[in-house]
Amino acid sequence: MKLSPFQKSILEVPEHLNLALLGARGGGKTTGAGVLAFEHIDKYGENASVLIVRQTYKSLTDFEDELLLLANSWTEGSHTYNRTDKVLRWKGGSITLAAIEHTRDYKKHQGRNATLLIVDEVTLFSSERVLRLLRSRAFSDHMTP
Repeated sequence: MKLSPFQKSILEVPEHLNLALLGARGGGKTTGAGVLAFEHIDKYGENASVLIVRQTYKSLTDFEDELLLLANSWTEGSHTYNRTDKVLRWKGGSITLAAIEHTRDYKKHQGRNATLLIVDEVTLFSSERVLRLLRSRAFSDHMTP
């Protein structure tokens, strides 16, 4: 898979930092986020649990389609995907997709531990409250390969 210079630069950012992918539509941010998720699973294997959040179910479906295209290329078809649960599994790790618009939507994911949190289209969220909840309660900072 050929990555753009922007997408390659995403992979160079130290993983302990929060990363904001900003820019116009069509710049490769969503693909870059997907590549970051697969690289995370590559590195941590069965210890990797990626949570990718978008605000609405409709926008999540758009991301889902792009992620599955990327998965076919990145994993050479060696992944599994449960469309109902929105969970992709590969190398023992997982990528879970979630639509979280309100605090009540977050409760479905409360208590789950994620080793990488990706919030796509973050500027569409009307409040930071849900994002803070995700960051503080569902995210594990300490990983070892």
